[in-house]
Amino acid sequence: LGQTIRTYRVKAGMSQLALARKLDVTPPYLSAVEHGRREPSLPLVREACRILKTPPELFFWEAVEPTAGMTADDRKILAQAKVLLQHYHKAL
Repeated sequence: LGQTIRTYRVKAGMSQLALARKLDVTPPYLSAVEHGRREPSLPLVREACRILKTPPELFFWEAVEPTAGMTADDRKILAQAKVLLQHYHKAL
């Protein structure tokens, strides 16, 4: 989830410091989350979604990564699902 937080923060044009302040966490903590060294709590993820104006379902889908056991077809389906979900939310 950390990389997804970073991706949407950057898309929103928000600095790490600004988001950390809005989330009421320290910038080093947010950095650790974004770099996968800490796991964010569910309330923090929900608040990040609200601040970054990103629907939670899109946020969580973005965080899904292919695993070693996935077939090429499964990887394609995952990638297509992410794209479809993004288009759906842009249309709302």
